[in-house]
Amino acid sequence: MADIRSSSGEGGQKQPAKGVYHSLILSKLAAVSRLKHPGSNTVAAIAPPEERRLPMRQRGVKLVMLRNLLSDLKELKRHDIDSWQFLNGVHTTDSFTDWQEFSRELDAFSGKACCLHTGLSFVETMVEAGLTHDPISGAPYFSDMNTFVSYTWRGPAASLSALVLSVEDALSEEGIEVRCETNMSITVADSPFLS
Repeated sequence: MADIRSSSGEGGQKQPAKGVYHSLILSKLAAVSRLKHPGSNTVAAIAPPEERRLPMRQRGVKLVMLRNLLSDLKELKRHDIDSWQFLNGVHTTDSFTDWQEFSRELDAFSGKACCLHTGLSFVETMVEAGLTHDPISGAPYFSDMNTFVSYTWRGPAASLSALVLSVEDALSEEGIEVRCETNMSITVADSPFLS
């Protein structure tokens, strides 16, 4: 599959060589965001009213999606960034100002940048972009929620990689078989970004 990014890259970031499969989720969302919402690098589109959105309980994230997102982050050399940096951009460093420093121009692959064109959650934005199933196995990325995960956003142990490993470890310790079919909602503080 060809890489959909330009060789110069979004936001001046170094990109992998063309013709190589890299970061399917983040690359597609970044490209769609820039195409559909070119007018602002910081202000999101207005989301529709809640009653017209995907119901919250149907925004459960499956492990297969998290694993693919981690693969994307690894290919972008972002596997060790913390959750706030994933949300607001790799250039951010402080929990108190990250949200003020957000800009798609500085990081087109941040979670917010990928959702700028919809004003919706990451899950809803993926669904709108047709990213609903693993391209290899066909396993669905989303389903009804059955597990709640609360997780810290800042610090060396707060990377999305650490989150997925922690979830897998916790489920295993509870005797729950860790399979890609396990659904979860990742909600932190009062900020249900992924769901």
